[in-house]
Amino acid sequence: MFVRGGVTVPFRPALLPTAIGSLPHRDPVAAMAVVRRHLPECPYWPQLPRRDRREQMDLQFSEGLPGLADGDRGSDLAAAGEAIYRRYLEADPVLAIGPERAAGLYALAGSGPLGRAVAVKGQITGPLTLGLSLEDGSGRPLLYREDAMDLVVKVLAMRARWQERFLARLNPRTIIFVDEPSLATYGSGFFAYDRAAVIAWLTEVLEALTGLRGIHCCANTDWPAVLATPAHIVSFDAWGFARQLALYAAEVGAFLDRGGMLAWGIVPASAEVATLGASGIADRLEQSLDLFSARGLDRRLLLERALVTPSCGLGSLEEATAARALELTGQVAGIMRERHGLGRED
Repeated sequence: MFVRGGVTVPFRPALLPTAIGSLPHRDPVAAMAVVRRHLPECPYWPQLPRRDRREQMDLQFSEGLPGLADGDRGSDLAAAGEAIYRRYLEADPVLAIGPERAAGLYALAGSGPLGRAVAVKGQITGPLTLGLSLEDGSGRPLLYREDAMDLVVKVLAMRARWQERFLARLNPRTIIFVDEPSLATYGSGFFAYDRAAVIAWLTEVLEALTGLRGIHCCANTDWPAVLATPAHIVSFDAWGFARQLALYAAEVGAFLDRGGMLAWGIVPASAEVATLGASGIADRLEQSLDLFSARGLDRRLLLERALVTPSCGLGSLEEATAARALELTGQVAGIMRERHGLGRED
C-alpha cells in the first residue's frame, strides 16, 4: 500500500509493463517463454486460440453454461442453472479452468520461479461479452435473459476467484482483468442493454476478487460507467482512443482520487507495430498524457499510477510480430521511466 495526498493506493505500478489476453502461438511453453523474456516484472498467462478453439474468449470460461459452450447448443438453461447454483451456494464457491482451455495458465505455473516479478496477471472474459456471445436454445443471446445472465455472472465470478488463487501461489500480488470488448457496443443502436445492469454484472465479478482487479476495453465506450465500477485499474487503447477518455478528465480524476490506476495500451496490437520503434511509441504516450494534463490532471500522478501494455490481445498477429509488440512494451516502459526519473519502490 502507498499513500499519496492522503489517498491509500493499493499498488504503485510506476509504468509497469504487462500485456492483454491472447498470443498467436500454438505451443504454450514457447508462448510463455516469450512473455517471461519481455515482461519479467509482470508476466501474464496468454490465451492461445490458435492452439484450441476452446481458448477463444467466448468459449474459454463458458464451460457449464447454456449456449455455445462446447461448439453446440450446450445444456438447457434449467439444467445448467441447477448445477451452477448448487456450486455457488457452497461455503467457498470456485470453478476451476482446466489445461485444455487455458494451456498458457498452466505453462506459466510450470515455467519456474518468477524471479523479478512484482506481480502476475491473468484475465477473464467479461459478462457483457459472454452474454452477447452465448445463445439460448432459441438462438437468443443470453444477454437478454435475466435468469441466464445471473448464471453467466456467477460462473465468471467463481472462475475469476479460482484463477486469482491459482496465480497467488506464483506471486502474492495478483492482477485480474475482466476483458470487455463488447463495451464498445454501448450506444451503437444495435444492442439494447441497461447501463445499471452492466455495472452490476461487472461489480459482482470484480468483487469476487481480493487482489488487484481491472477492466479492459479496447475501443471507445461509456467511460464514466467503467470508472464508476470497483475496478482498481482501467485498461484502454491509448494508441487509438486516448482523446476520447481524456474527455472525461473529471471522472478520471475522481477515479485516481480513489486510488485508481490506468493501463495505457500504447503499443498497437496490429501489424503496424512491426514498423515502429520504442522511442516513437513513448513520444505517442507523452502526447496522450498531454491530453490529460491539459485538462488539469497531475502528470506525475498519472505516471505513478500507470501500467504500459499493448492496446489489445495479440492473437491475430504472426508470432514474431506479437513477440515484437511485447518487446516494445517493455522498452517503452523503460524509456518513460528514465525520462521521468520514475523507479519502483517495492
